[in-house]
Amino acid sequence: MRYEGRRPGDPPVLVADARKIRERLGWIPAYDDLEGIIYSAWQWEKKR
Repeated sequence: MRYEGRRPGDPPVLVADARKIRERLGWIPAYDDLEGIIYSAWQWEKKR
């Protein structure tokens, strides 16, 4: 694996862990697994 610098247009920060928002705000995601998230997003896109 090779790490490179940011490219033009890359976001300055990516968030991949929702533990803080769950702990602080009690937020519970509708989909908690990657497969469910992708399936839900695909269904939403098909309706557009």
